[in-house]
Amino acid sequence: MHNSMSTSETIKNTFDPKQMSALINTFAQIGKDESGGVTRLAFSKEDRRAREKFSIMAEPLIGKERCEDAYKKVMGIEDLKSIRALTDLLVP
Repeated sequence: MHNSMSTSETIKNTFDPKQMSALINTFAQIGKDESGGVTRLAFSKEDRRAREKFSIMAEPLIGKERCEDAYKKVMGIEDLKSIRALTDLLVP
């Protein structure tokens, strides 16, 4: 028999609010500012740290090659070493 569960039902059955809260708190620490907010400007070291953290967390689920490909597409660059070098030059 075909399982006719909808996407929203699947999400409800697999979503873990505690896990989501932990993820939000993890990423909120990257770029946390004195006023309690979070600042991660594009191409900043904080932005890079957050993207690298996400890649590390996603790698076991989707594989290293797919993580690197996604990172390059989002950053609009072909060579990961180049974006890291550029970030180091732009951000003191």
